[in-house]
Amino acid sequence: MMTWTSLGSRLLGFVILLPLILGNFTVEEANLWLIFQAIVALQSMVDFGFTPTFIRIISYARSGKGGVEADSNVSDFWIGNEIAIPSVIGAMRSIYNRLAILAFALMAVVGSWAVMKPISLLEDTTIGWLAWVVIVASNSIIILGGRYGAYIQGINQIALYQRWQAVTGAVTICIAIFVLFVGGGLLHLVIIMQLGIIAGLIVSRRLAIKYAPEGAWSNPIIKNEKIMGNVWPAAWRSGLGVAMTYGTLQGTGIIYAQVASVADAAAFLLAQRIVRMLSSFANAPFYTRIPDMARMYADGDIEELIESARVGMLKANWVLLSGILVVGLVAETLLALIGSHTSFISIDVWLLLGLATLIERVGAMHLQLYSVTNDIVWHVANGVTGVILICVIPIAYIWLGMLGLPLGIFAGYLFFYTPYSVYKTYSKFSMSPLHMDGLSSLVPILLIGYVFWLCLISWC
Repeated sequence: MMTWTSLGSRLLGFVILLPLILGNFTVEEANLWLIFQAIVALQSMVDFGFTPTFIRIISYARSGKGGVEADSNVSDFWIGNEIAIPSVIGAMRSIYNRLAILAFALMAVVGSWAVMKPISLLEDTTIGWLAWVVIVASNSIIILGGRYGAYIQGINQIALYQRWQAVTGAVTICIAIFVLFVGGGLLHLVIIMQLGIIAGLIVSRRLAIKYAPEGAWSNPIIKNEKIMGNVWPAAWRSGLGVAMTYGTLQGTGIIYAQVASVADAAAFLLAQRIVRMLSSFANAPFYTRIPDMARMYADGDIEELIESARVGMLKANWVLLSGILVVGLVAETLLALIGSHTSFISIDVWLLLGLATLIERVGAMHLQLYSVTNDIVWHVANGVTGVILICVIPIAYIWLGMLGLPLGIFAGYLFFYTPYSVYKTYSKFSMSPLHMDGLSSLVPILLIGYVFWLCLISWC
């Protein structure tokens, strides 16, 4: 419930704040704001898979068992008792310190190149560069603070964590809305939003300290080579997968902004932003179950694990489907009502982007389910898919223009990522395909595919 509350507060803020931005900012300012958001979203690549890895390792520690099978992947990660928790925290502190430095370097160099053209289009370029400096500096702190959220989720204090995320997020959104109402601009908005995220991290830090053994977060870091050696193999696989797929997807919008007109770039970035928010909101029923699913696997409760995953998938996919269809129906009308200077993409592009996102989510949830075994194959699923995306998207764009962008994404997920992820899950667990994926995955995909087909037919 608290995860829904947290995501709900963000969604409500999105519904109120984004229209204000689109109505008050010029197309150039809105385009830059959306590029900022896309680059910030890319910071998850710098995490390189360590957050989900540490969530699993801490969840195994809570189970108090070495796993349901003599699975070396699981037993390597099994901590067994809370005496080892300080060692895990020590590993987290050491790794995230390095990640923060890496994030700063990448944002300062690669990120600055990506925002150079959009900033040059502003009437006052100084404002744009000052806003970017704020983002670069604050995002290093945000990356560093990711370790606290990972720990809290790993010990299954998700409700408490999400409650505070909801509070800090709602306060931040309210302040941002007020500032825009009284005439604030791009720089003010960036400062408020970044400070709000940092405030949430401060709260997370206090919670992590409260629920950890005394001194675990403040004592000198003692490296446990066994833990460090076991974390890296799983993390790099997850991280490479994120870089190849999520990085390609977010990078597509950023690169598109370098070659397209400001209006087209802003429209596509806006659609990406909306579908990402819908996906994040829809993920809640499944992703909040991951720590418990890891515990269920370690405890040998396989039937309970499968049913928990199925129910989570069912809710997540139908929420995402509903959101995609509703946005497709009302987006253009709402943008006109608020006097937005930024338009929305055509309905065919939106539906294809939504279909690609839904197929990706099906594969991602199957991959997360399989990952509770700690046999991490993200580097395979995402690596091959990333190559497909990189090869297909440019060709599809040259052929079909903006429609080619979601078409390339759709091809990558349909022809490898999701089939491979589903295959890995079914090869590991004994499940009925009709029961597991019939209503939860196949029906939503067919429904949105049918709507997209009707849309194409009506235009032909």
